[in-house]
Amino acid sequence: MPALYPASVNWGRLQFVAGCSGVTMDLSLVDRTLRAYGEVINLVEPLRVRFWHEHGLTVAQISLLFTLHERDQQSVGALAEALHTRPATVTGLVTRLERAGYVHRGDDEVDRRVVRVALTATGRSVLEEIRSEGRAFMHRAFVVLGEARVAALADLLTELVDAATTATRDSDTTMKESVGSGR
Repeated sequence: MPALYPASVNWGRLQFVAGCSGVTMDLSLVDRTLRAYGEVINLVEPLRVRFWHEHGLTVAQISLLFTLHERDQQSVGALAEALHTRPATVTGLVTRLERAGYVHRGDDEVDRRVVRVALTATGRSVLEEIRSEGRAFMHRAFVVLGEARVAALADLLTELVDAATTATRDSDTTMKESVGSGR
């Protein structure tokens, strides 16, 4: 299977500026990090793609299932917010997942206008299969790294998600301000 992400990314020699703060970063370090990230994705992605194909699921559907796994019985609006998409998009995903038997819809106990989405036993089973297969695959690499380094990696990846979320939010705010001011 061909690589989904290039092992080497040439981002040019432009100065990398983090956010609007004017903090510069060595481009070779950025390139090295992106290359390593791409290599990890290239190792894991074929396994995930094969699994999704076998179960007829898309990346977006899997994301929705995992979001429900973290907190079940969510409203369509809460799912849309968690997945950074529109409620109409979530409604379409839920419809397809419901037809496949992975989720079901129900009324909110307090507000009948709100639709709650929950995992079914089949949905939980599929997620456990995904998690189990992923754990088995990554366990071999994690054993080589050792528990302390895996814990540090988990912390660092969590920080990366937080930083990327902040950068995306800041970028969205800057874009909205630019559009609003006519720039």
